[in-house]
Amino acid sequence: MPTLQASIPAAIKINVISDRTQTIRASIADVQFTLLLTVALVVMVIFVFLRSFWATIIPAVTVPLSLVGTFAILYEMGYSLDNLSLMALSIAVGFVVDDAVVEIENITRRIEEGLSPYDAAMKGSGEIGFTVVAITFSLIAVFLPLFLMSGYVGLLFREFAITVSVALLLSLLISRTLTPMMCAYLLKPENQEHGRLYRLSERGFDALLYAYEAGLKIVLRHRLATLMVMIGTVVLTGYLYVIIPKGFFPQQDTGLILGQSEAAQDISFQAMAERQQALLNAIMRDPAVATVGSAVGAGGGTYTVNDGRVFIQLKPADQRDPIDKVIARLRTNLAKIQGITLYMQPAQDITIGARLNKTQFPVHHE
Repeated sequence: MPTLQASIPAAIKINVISDRTQTIRASIADVQFTLLLTVALVVMVIFVFLRSFWATIIPAVTVPLSLVGTFAILYEMGYSLDNLSLMALSIAVGFVVDDAVVEIENITRRIEEGLSPYDAAMKGSGEIGFTVVAITFSLIAVFLPLFLMSGYVGLLFREFAITVSVALLLSLLISRTLTPMMCAYLLKPENQEHGRLYRLSERGFDALLYAYEAGLKIVLRHRLATLMVMIGTVVLTGYLYVIIPKGFFPQQDTGLILGQSEAAQDISFQAMAERQQALLNAIMRDPAVATVGSAVGAGGGTYTVNDGRVFIQLKPADQRDPIDKVIARLRTNLAKIQGITLYMQPAQDITIGARLNKTQFPVHHE
């Protein structure tokens, strides 16, 4: 900007009205934090239930290796680490440890039966191999419809489906090779003397098992009531699916409102500029508005003299109402201005179509 300012007449001043990169960077940072938190939670859950250092480390190794391998495949395919691929990796973290956990559980069972770690790894992994392959491909099959979808949805979510599928395939490869090898050399026969924390957690698992057993007995004793509850849940799910609001994308509060103004078709340029300025004056009086940019006439998404464009940058989210409430309040106040109408919508990081429209979703005519 300093270079641009120096190359234009001194009477023209350049200021930043809106920085769209802030919300995009914030969303990327949120997804990255979610990814790291997911990895930490997955490792923690494995440790809580397996209660063994090496039994936790072995499946936990699958996570970074699968993610790093996925990065390499995405790079070769020309994909980037955007919101969709990072979201897919966050979801895949919970999946990639499944194969390794199944492997290590069966190998540990063989060690408890008296086999050496090496023999247990060879026999246990051989027994569970087909199951692990079936688990992985059944998960990949869930994402097949995304591969086959056409149109905008298919273009958007194909990257998501490919990222998850690649991570699952790499986790399968790792669990069938690295995991048994690590089990053979790192796992040891279990010591019968356990620490206080182990005994305390064991009592907790026993209590959980007892509660589950008691609940199961109640369910089996009242089968008709259980069946009716299940049917009622299915019906309620269908009802909620019908009444819940639906949309192509969830609406974001990016702090930027895009507006398109419209006046009478026979209005002059000077009159249009005067009506547009009346809109800007009313907009700036709203306490949630930080800056406003405006233009009238043809260009930048408008095509006639009676059209105009407005860019409303709001204050930070903690200093104002949600963007929907701000738009509703502005509509009420701007409706009092005669001779011009402003159509507003919140700017989104992901949009369909390249032109600004009076409505949130573009209309295609054939």
